[in-house]
Amino acid sequence: MDERSASGVLDAVLDATTDGVAVVDATGHVVDANDALCDLLDVDRDAVVDADWQSLFVDAPDEAALVDGAVDAALATDDGEHRLAVGTVSGRPVSASASRAGDRLVVTVTDRTPAVERDRFESILESVDDGIYRLDADGRIEYINQAALDAHEFSYDRDDVVGAFATAVLPADDIEACIDAIQSLVADADATSEQVPVTVEDADGTGVPAELNLALLPSDDDGHYAGSVGVLRDVTERRRRDQMLRVLNRVLRHNLRNDMNVVLGMTQLVDAECNAVGDYTDRIEYVAENLVELGAKANVVEELTGLDGNAPESADVVSIVEHAVDTVVPADGNVTVDAPESAVASVPPLFEVAVENVVENAFEHDDDPTVDVVVRRRERTVAVAVTDDGPGLPAAELDALRSQTETPLEHASGLGLWLTDWIVDFADGTVTYDVDAGTTVTIELPRIE
Repeated sequence: MDERSASGVLDAVLDATTDGVAVVDATGHVVDANDALCDLLDVDRDAVVDADWQSLFVDAPDEAALVDGAVDAALATDDGEHRLAVGTVSGRPVSASASRAGDRLVVTVTDRTPAVERDRFESILESVDDGIYRLDADGRIEYINQAALDAHEFSYDRDDVVGAFATAVLPADDIEACIDAIQSLVADADATSEQVPVTVEDADGTGVPAELNLALLPSDDDGHYAGSVGVLRDVTERRRRDQMLRVLNRVLRHNLRNDMNVVLGMTQLVDAECNAVGDYTDRIEYVAENLVELGAKANVVEELTGLDGNAPESADVVSIVEHAVDTVVPADGNVTVDAPESAVASVPPLFEVAVENVVENAFEHDDDPTVDVVVRRRERTVAVAVTDDGPGLPAAELDALRSQTETPLEHASGLGLWLTDWIVDFADGTVTYDVDAGTTVTIELPRIE
């Protein structure tokens, strides 16, 4: 093959590759370059041929390093910068390598702009507080930011989730709802996103309520569905506030209406039988006191709705319990407190109010109850158990508390135990109720050594 034919073959090979290629002679000057390299540099071939190969780069890599393997580098641009989808960089980012062919050096560069842009986007996504993910067309998780896993200390590692199907973290009903939302977006070209309420499941089956804002990725080259992206926002606190306000609204409407009717009725009887008013005025006083107490508890509910930023703190549960008992137990109340010298736990804001509510409830439904308050350090928790020998919580109130629902037929007579449940929940604690011969309400908080 003569030199002219060999040159033609070389040009054909260079132009066939999608990577940028420069052929460098022994003096370090470019003797040939393909169109792909010229496109990356955004110059004509005449501007490349005869140029010093190192001048093609910003901070040119060492020749020996290029021969040893690919290195990250940057091609020089006219204005010294290369604009990305997010910001600019010095030069066009490339991966560069080289091989020797006799006395010549063949330099190959691969555009890294997409990879750099992806890294930048993911860096931004890692800095936000909401969970963000990307699914492929088959429903596999291609990306998920750490915030999605850290928000509720999920036991998953990111490696456990990436590559798995979305069914690994969402229940079947939520998957169906997401599929319906995707189909709706595919069918409506003007729609940009859909909101879907979901529950994200941890490996142990526990769930976190979330709101999913779902959108489609751009279609593939054939116009087919290519996957979806979504933003997961934890709505646990929002749901808790909504529940607080629903319960507050129902209890206030019911109790205030009924109790005020009692006040009005008793007042009318006082007017009619003014010679024997003692029993009536006692009843009026009792109802009025209940209304005052109800108003105080409503204020605590309002305070609770503003506690999102108040984290639990390490504190001695025993001292809090003892002070709460001293505060609410009547002077002639029959109560015993059995507790160690101290028991340190993760204590939520307003915890003393929670204990007061439980102790008050123990005295409320019996004329002369015996109340036992026991504090115990358990393996992972500190438990506070309040037991009375009264008639026990009414079934409707107990059902409402256990099911965490308020209905017109099953409604709690007051806010005290609801407040206890909400307050304890701020520290990821639990409240349980055992009704047998009397009632035992047990609060457990995470123990701190």
